[in-house]
Amino acid sequence: MKMILTILTAAVFAVAIGWLAFNQRQVQQRLAAVQTENQRLADELAQRPVISPEALARIESRLKDSQAALTIAEQRLTNTMASIAALSTAAQQAPMQFMSARVTSRVRGPSMAQEFIPGVPRPPASSHSPAGELLSRSWGPEQVVGQPNTDRNGDIPTAWASMAPDGGEEWLHVNYDRPVDISEIRIRETYNPGAISKIVAVLPNGQEAPVWEGVEPPGEAPVDTSFRPRSNVQASSVKVYLDTRRVPGWNEIDAIELIGSDGSRQWASSATASSTYAER
Repeated sequence: MKMILTILTAAVFAVAIGWLAFNQRQVQQRLAAVQTENQRLADELAQRPVISPEALARIESRLKDSQAALTIAEQRLTNTMASIAALSTAAQQAPMQFMSARVTSRVRGPSMAQEFIPGVPRPPASSHSPAGELLSRSWGPEQVVGQPNTDRNGDIPTAWASMAPDGGEEWLHVNYDRPVDISEIRIRETYNPGAISKIVAVLPNGQEAPVWEGVEPPGEAPVDTSFRPRSNVQASSVKVYLDTRRVPGWNEIDAIELIGSDGSRQWASSATASSTYAER
């Protein structure tokens, strides 16, 4: 029995490390492509004497965008390599009597445990699951469940991020344990804040009742931005829309608090999104 458990444990760690290695290769390929583009643009800039001012301005703008993409790719590569190193260490230290091949993740909120078997699909996170919470994937919408746990600015996997940056409209849909007359919705943005364009309450029949729409005030991440409804609405579900073209880079959200007119405060119990970087 111990031999079988040992083999299963090793197999699960091998799958997890393999997935991270694949992700690392993707990021490295992206990094190489950005570096090649940077070099090409630099070569074009070297021809300044024969380039018109308009063409030069376009090249400089593209070079600036390319350098920003390079910074993001390098940061994601660093995060992936750190994850591989941590998982490799865990595989070496796993006890032979470990009864199931599981990787436990840090989670938000008191007395909540999350578990994840690599390669096994996960349903949306729910505070009512038998064993607590399923594992929050890096940058998955389930990272928005519960209280904030991202305490600094940066591209950090304990917050939700869309599949791609600057792609246009994205949304994040969160549910709460009980409906309230909405007094305030407080959103914790932890990377490139400012892309929120609209917030609606999702009613039991699926209809969306407007809560707020406009341009949010500027702020430095991590920032807790407060949105107040323009009319009375009762709901236990909220949908946040983002125009990711407003602020370059990934626009990441860590938590959404629902505050009722009765003074009650709730953190999301489940969350889904239009897309997520976790799907990569």
